[in-house]
Amino acid sequence: MKRIIFGLAASALIANAGVALAWPFGGVSGTLIPPGQTFLLGGGKNGAFKINACNTGTVAVEVSRQTDQTSSPITTLKPGACVDQAFAFGEMATLRNTSNAIEASLKIKINRSLNSLSMRYRSGDGQ
Repeated sequence: MKRIIFGLAASALIANAGVALAWPFGGVSGTLIPPGQTFLLGGGKNGAFKINACNTGTVAVEVSRQTDQTSSPITTLKPGACVDQAFAFGEMATLRNTSNAIEASLKIKINRSLNSLSMRYRSGDGQ
């Protein structure tokens, strides 16, 4: 009986390791977005990247893709929701706190080194 339990546990660990290794991440960031502001990630000449963003807070966060010319909405992350999204060379991920009173909280996994991507905030008026 112990051999069967050990075998099942080992199989579960191997299966979970395969899932975890399917998409390697270069960094994980706990990100807070002040009320009415937008967190900008990437853009410029930093190359392509992928993110997994999970809303760990209590307010919705709008996720968009931005280039020099356009901005396209991807999704609105309600509390507890997650999104996996790829961004091409020159694109920027924008994550906007929809609340003007409550700070937003996200856990963001990035498949590149955090030091290799531009990160900054923009106030709600787009400046």
